[in-house]
Amino acid sequence: MLMAADAYPDLRQTIYVYDDTSRVEFGGSVISEDSQQPVELAIYLDYGQRNAAGRPYRTAIYPFKPIPPGTMADGARKFSGMFWHPSDHTVPLGCHTVTLMASHRFGPDVCPQEPTDASYLVWQVIRCASSSDCNDFCEPPPCDTVQGCASCLTPSNPDGSGEGQ
Repeated sequence: MLMAADAYPDLRQTIYVYDDTSRVEFGGSVISEDSQQPVELAIYLDYGQRNAAGRPYRTAIYPFKPIPPGTMADGARKFSGMFWHPSDHTVPLGCHTVTLMASHRFGPDVCPQEPTDASYLVWQVIRCASSSDCNDFCEPPPCDTVQGCASCLTPSNPDGSGEGQ
């Protein structure tokens, strides 16, 4: 389980990304009973919105260095160095989300292989050309209910549309 209290940047603060932003670092801590399996991490840009391949995110950034296995008795294990390089993984100007997903194993679609073995944190991001040219008003997401948003739990049909489970 990812620990929201240890997340950075702070989950309560909006992240502003400008044309000259070279990278944004994400980190935090995880507490889990791992049965000798490392914890893997993935970053999703705009999780909940299907991309052209039918995956439930605009872009996935994966893999990162796994977190060594631990136990609940070990307590929270800190990690850092999960970077998003906006010049490599671009998003258009406007409002976005960054989702950090933890699981013991991701499939070829970069979704957790076992949906009940996952935890995630979400940051609000505003992409602007510069700090002097930035509208910080965000519309609600296009899918306004949990059931209406694409996720790793809602596979896509061959035509790319979502199908709830």
